[in-house]
Amino acid sequence: MIYSPKLQNYLTYFSLSVVLIADLLITQKAFPVPAQTINSSIGNGVTFSCNDSEATIKAKNGPKVSNGNTSIYIGYQQVSSNNKNPVTIRFNNGIKTWCRSDYETTNDDGTGYGLFWDGGNVLYGVYSSTGSQTGNDFRRFATGRWLSSYGRRAKSRSYSPD
Repeated sequence: MIYSPKLQNYLTYFSLSVVLIADLLITQKAFPVPAQTINSSIGNGVTFSCNDSEATIKAKNGPKVSNGNTSIYIGYQQVSSNNKNPVTIRFNNGIKTWCRSDYETTNDDGTGYGLFWDGGNVLYGVYSSTGSQTGNDFRRFATGRWLSSYGRRAKSRSYSPD
């Protein structure tokens, strides 16, 4: 019998590779990883309220994401002649399951323009604001979370070499 350290190393690596590949295939068959799909919709803000039906909101062709029989819409509610507030609503099988219109309730104008949804528990809304007012504005949702702040203006700095 011929003994070769190189041949032994090659066979060892080949055997380990076969075992790792087989293990990977078995794991994927036993525990398949579902494909993650992110539904998204960006568009013009449309007006609706929490009292509107899904048919009424859908007819306005605003931003909407869906998964199965569930649809979520985003837009704004005209609360006075010179004020609008963002609104987001969810329907399951055409029945309203929740609606949120208190993201920003100051005299500032806010509008919802887009949604990103994983079809499960993760939903991101894209909102705009024309400024910052005291009271219930977006800071309540941004501060201490994934945004460090909201509505803060950076101080302008100038640089002049000495």
